[in-house]
Amino acid sequence: KNMNLANTSFRVIDAAKLSSDSKFDLITAFDTIHEQKEPITVLKNINDALSADGIFMMIEFRLSSDVKNNIGNALAPFYYSISLLHCVPVSLAVGGPGLGAVWGMEEARKMLTDAGFSNISLIDAPNPQNCIFVCRK
Repeated sequence: KNMNLANTSFRVIDAAKLSSDSKFDLITAFDTIHEQKEPITVLKNINDALSADGIFMMIEFRLSSDVKNNIGNALAPFYYSISLLHCVPVSLAVGGPGLGAVWGMEEARKMLTDAGFSNISLIDAPNPQNCIFVCRK
């Protein structure tokens, strides 16, 4: 719905092709970084495209990078299945690393740091299966 906001615009842009020439106050990614061909490049591009006080909000699955830490999580078998049948093949098909949906919060945080984010907060999502990374330069 058009809200006629003069200071706001919404764009759908391929983050792998994001230019540092554009500066955004907010960039979001919803359960997508783990399927990218070059996830670290995408994260670096996002960091470069943020304004000085911009925020990157990334939603991913609330699972650990270590399989043993996911034992007992009732949703883990479902997400490992989704990962093996969809996420990993999607990434591998385009030459990506095949991180999959269960790349985990620890690996996500490491990649965000490697991409240049220095202020990373992890907050609870409204649903129990997701977490929200709020990242700043």
